[in-house]
Amino acid sequence: MPRKKRKLEGEASASVRADVEPESAPTPPPESLIPQSVSGRPLQRGTDASIAKLVSYNVTSLRAALRREDDFLSAYLEREQPDLIAMQEIKTSTEHHEAVQQARWCADYPQPILHSCTARKGYAGTAVWLRRDSRLGKPLRVQRGFDAEVGVVDDEGRVITLEFAACTVCAMYVPNSGVGLKRLDYRVNVWDRAVRRQLQLLQQRRPVPVIWCGDLNCAHQEIDIWNPEGNRRSAGFTDEERASFSETLAHCHLVDTFRYLHPDVRAYSYVGHRHPQNYLQNRGWRLDYFCCSASAAPRVTDSFIRHDLEILAALRGERTEDRSQVHRLSDHCPVVMQFLIK
Repeated sequence: MPRKKRKLEGEASASVRADVEPESAPTPPPESLIPQSVSGRPLQRGTDASIAKLVSYNVTSLRAALRREDDFLSAYLEREQPDLIAMQEIKTSTEHHEAVQQARWCADYPQPILHSCTARKGYAGTAVWLRRDSRLGKPLRVQRGFDAEVGVVDDEGRVITLEFAACTVCAMYVPNSGVGLKRLDYRVNVWDRAVRRQLQLLQQRRPVPVIWCGDLNCAHQEIDIWNPEGNRRSAGFTDEERASFSETLAHCHLVDTFRYLHPDVRAYSYVGHRHPQNYLQNRGWRLDYFCCSASAAPRVTDSFIRHDLEILAALRGERTEDRSQVHRLSDHCPVVMQFLIK
C-alpha cells in the first residue's frame, strides 16, 4: 500500500482505513491477546530436512529495502533461512532488474524471480527468492501471471507460480479495492474469480498440494482486524471482499494455515506507518497469508507472524521491549509457514 499522500489510482492509502484515534489512548491489550505464535520461534532453519520453511513479506519497496544502511533484509534472511521467500510490492520496473540481481545480497539466495508491473513504473510487483539449497528443490516450472485460459492479464506483476515436486506455490499480491472502493468491483468480480480459476487449474494440473500465499489484502474475519466496527466499508474489510475470500477458500478447498493452527489468536501482519501508536498497542490488520490445500493441512507444522521487534532484537543481539525504537522496513511483517514436504 502506498504511504505517500498522493494517492495512486486503484490503490488505497493507509488513510482509507479507519485508524482514527479515540480521545484517550486505549489500554494496551493483555498479554493473552499477543500470541505465542508471534514470538519465541528461532530465527533459523530447523534441522529436519523434511520440513520446508516459506516466508511471505510485503516489503513496500525492494529498492528502498536494499538501500538501507543496516542491510535489514539480507541480515534477516541470513537468520530466518527460509527455503523460499515471496515478496510483494517490490515497486521495481524492468530497467531495475539487473541492479536488483547484482545488489549485495545474502549469498544463500542467488538470482530472484522478478515480476514487475508494466502498466505503471514503480508500482506493485512481486518477487520470489529460493535458497541455494532449498528443501523444495528446483522448480519444475515457473510462471508469471495467470494461465491464458483464465482470461485476465496480470500487467501489474502480481502473480508468480512455482511448481515443485512436492507442492505448487502461487505467490500473489492482490489488488486493493482502492480509495472510495472504486476498484471493489474489479477486485471481487474480476480478480478474485480469476484467482479461483487459476488455483483450480493448478490443482488439476498435478496431484500435489497447492500453497497460495502473499499479501491477499483482506482481513477475513473480525478477529483479523483490531477495529471491525469502524472499518465495515474500508478496503480490505468490506462484506463483499470477505465473502469472496470465503468463496475462494471453499471452492478451491483451501485452509488459512494461521487460523487453522491458531483459531482464537489475535495477531496482525499489517500496522500502518500513519499512526505509530497502533504498532505500540497491537492494533492492525491480518492481510498476509499462507493458505494450502485442505487435504495437506495436517502437514503444516507451524504458521506465524514474525514481528519487526523480534527481528531487530535478534539482528542487534539484544532483547528490547521498546517498540518505539523500531525503524520498520515495511508496514507489513513477514509471515512464516513450515510445511512437511516428505
